[in-house]
Formats: sequence, structure tokens, C-alpha cells
Amino acid sequence: MKIGSRTLIVTLLVTFTILSAPAVLSQPRTDQTKLASANGTGTIKLGREEFKLTSVLVKLLDNGQAEVTLVSEITIFLNGKWSSVPGQPHNFNLTISGGSSGGALDGTGTVNLNDDDKSVTRLSIKGTGRLSKKSIEITFQGQ
Repeated sequence: MKIGSRTLIVTLLVTFTILSAPAVLSQPRTDQTKLASANGTGTIKLGREEFKLTSVLVKLLDNGQAEVTLVSEITIFLNGKWSSVPGQPHNFNLTISGGSSGGALDGTGTVNLNDDDKSVTRLSIKGTGRLSKKSIEITFQGQ
């Protein structure tokens, strides 16, 4: 039986793909979305007002976008971008550029996750309200 050149090429490509799949799948992915949350203690300072912060949820998307949910007397949604801190695989820089309302804030901060990237150990954000121009400071320590 004679094997054509196309059949041989397709057979080799399929064989190579099948043999290389386990090696590719076993490598750790560093671009996965990270979803971390925690109950703990913290504060949201808005000008002279201060609110108790009881829990946070941080979502770091693999496209560089960040979503932060703060649970206080009310729930506050923030969004922006994140970047890795060189040499610190569980620490991330945040640039906040929006929120759930037009009166969002512009600011920067950091979030520290535990070793499995599932829990927030620490969160801090400082910025300014877009409409109110009041300084905003958010601090949180997970339990």
C-alpha cells in the first residue's frame, strides 16, 4: 500500500500534537484569573467619614483587568487594572479607574493574597473621588 505525502504529513502532525499535549497541559499557567475573598477588618475613609469594612472580593482577570468588591454598610464595586510585583508572586499592584457609579474613584493600591491565591490577606487603596474630590483610603486585613 502506498501512502501519499499529504497523508504522511497529516499523520505526523496529529501524532506530534497528541504526544506534546501532556507536556503543555502539565505546565503551570500564570495567566489564569485569580478570585480571592476574605472576611476581616478594615475601614473605608471618605473625607472625614469612616465606614467599617467587613469583607472583600478581588477578581484579577487574565486580561489585566481587576474587579474589587468591598462589603461595608453598603457594597461598593471598583474596577481597574492589576500588575504583578516582580519577585513577589502573591502581591499585586492595583490601578483603580472606575466603579459601579459615575462618582467612582481614581487611585492606586496593593492586594496581597495567601499562598494558594484564594484568600485576601491585605488590601490597601488610596485615591480621590471623581465627583466629590474627597480623599478616599481603603485598608483591609483578612483573617
